[in-house]
Amino acid sequence: MSKSIELREQALAKLSAARDLADPATGLPTAENEEQFNTLMGEFGDLDKQRAAAAATEGNATTAEEAWKHYSGKLTGEEMRFASVQVDPNSRKSMGQQLIESQAYKSLLEQPDLLVEGSKVHTGPIVVGQRSRNGIGAAATDLIDTASGGSETVANYRLPGILPLPQRARTIRDLFPNEDMPSGDTIEYVAQVGFDNAAAAVAQSTAVNGSGVTGGVKPQSSIRLEERTARATWIATWMAMTRQSLSDITQLRALVDNQGELMINLAEEDQFLNGTGTSPQLIGLLDDDNTGLQTLDLTGLGDLANLEGVRTARRMARMGVGRIPPTFVIVHPIDSEEFDFLKDNEGRYRAGDPFASGGPDSPPIWRLPRVESEAMTEGTALVGGRAGATIFDREPLTVRIAEQHSDFFIRNIVVVLFEKRVAFPIYFPGAFVEVTLSEWAPASS
Repeated sequence: MSKSIELREQALAKLSAARDLADPATGLPTAENEEQFNTLMGEFGDLDKQRAAAAATEGNATTAEEAWKHYSGKLTGEEMRFASVQVDPNSRKSMGQQLIESQAYKSLLEQPDLLVEGSKVHTGPIVVGQRSRNGIGAAATDLIDTASGGSETVANYRLPGILPLPQRARTIRDLFPNEDMPSGDTIEYVAQVGFDNAAAAVAQSTAVNGSGVTGGVKPQSSIRLEERTARATWIATWMAMTRQSLSDITQLRALVDNQGELMINLAEEDQFLNGTGTSPQLIGLLDDDNTGLQTLDLTGLGDLANLEGVRTARRMARMGVGRIPPTFVIVHPIDSEEFDFLKDNEGRYRAGDPFASGGPDSPPIWRLPRVESEAMTEGTALVGGRAGATIFDREPLTVRIAEQHSDFFIRNIVVVLFEKRVAFPIYFPGAFVEVTLSEWAPASS
């Protein structure tokens, strides 16, 4: 028995024991059983997380839907059913608008017992489009609800929707071609990691001796190819909200548009750059497993070396294996600011007049478009070419709504789950140069 299956059965046993503590008439644990019930549900959650991690390591990752089908089937004799809804990814409507207009969401609202204790709440997967880094800031609460506080006899005026906190922009996906991955879990491809060109002018053979022809020997060239696989991995998150807030269409739409999709895409961006290659993570551009990645260390060489180093990295990428023309330089916003602060001997900003109108926020460096990303490690820059890699979408962004998590069912709380599945094959590692920047000199007083 595999480790993931063993953990799944242990989790099922905890869930079954917790279920036995609930009153069959109400579905709620009694007062004397509540503490034990909560303990069992906590242990169930921990075991299920371990199961998911073990399954990913074994190359047999499962979705939350598949796990709950197993649990519900074992406990009730009938698997939970999910009906899929496909939404046009090219629609001009926002992701949240597509969600609230989907038949799955409309069917959910039409349930007469949506707000009745003991009802079951779930939708099928709602696909909302083809198209993160943590640490943005802690939320005020981990539960999304519509409680307004104050007197219950006075109706407060509420601004529609959610007023979103400004978050960082995502930029990495647009630097590469985006393709659909129609089937399978992995992409097999060949990366070119070596190129030895010995082609030269060759003189014609001039004589024959006793052992063979003399002259006219052609030089041998070679290229080195490496078979690689890129595994499609899930990127997911979920948020909790009350059943009452589920019927607040404006809030749910804003939640999807402003928060859920952004969280997934920022995590995706971090994987493209910094994925460790250890399952279930992608192999990122800066990962040690990206064999063939070129490096340039400017440590201790001073500010001007950073500017010149980007130009050197551009040449290295252009002349590296595959000869891929560089098309961008990615830097952390702090390093980008330091580039802008560089001055010449007369105190003029090398990036140009900071008060000039009409120019881009981040002008190019050595004619390479400058891309700022908080997913990039401060003190590091990456010069690369668009043709060096491709982003494959195996599963587009999907939203599910359900209450089958922990003890949410008995607490009138539902889960809004966001997930997508992507693969990232890097065809020409030599098309990318990781630049370790020199420390920036402190600003003069």
